[in-house]
Amino acid sequence: MMSQIVKTSIAALVIGCLFCGCKDDKIEIPKTLNGTVWTAQTVENQAANYTLAFKETECTLEKSIVAKEGSDEKTVILYDYTYNRPRVQMVNPKDETDVLAGEIRTDGKSYLIVLLQNDNGSFNVTFWKQ
Repeated sequence: MMSQIVKTSIAALVIGCLFCGCKDDKIEIPKTLNGTVWTAQTVENQAANYTLAFKETECTLEKSIVAKEGSDEKTVILYDYTYNRPRVQMVNPKDETDVLAGEIRTDGKSYLIVLLQNDNGSFNVTFWKQ
């Protein structure tokens, strides 16, 4: 009797582990950007850290330039955005010529990024989802 209970318990444990082990941890492009935060770092010309935070219809882009003296110079720009999965377009409501556009990409397993650039190529940054 006891061995039957032990065998049944072991079988249940093995089956449970198989189902848990088969879980698919696939990374997908989000249906909405609301509430997501992305970061980037650049080293060309000036070392800079970026944070991109999305709300329902607007997002903030914060840029911190790391100065050699140890102080940071911060710039924060508010953008309105549209998201047509996987494409995102951001427009500065104070300067409608300030437009950033890009695409969210993933390999489905290890990363989720958004590549943003402006029309003239002076801004070309890859952000990683946090």
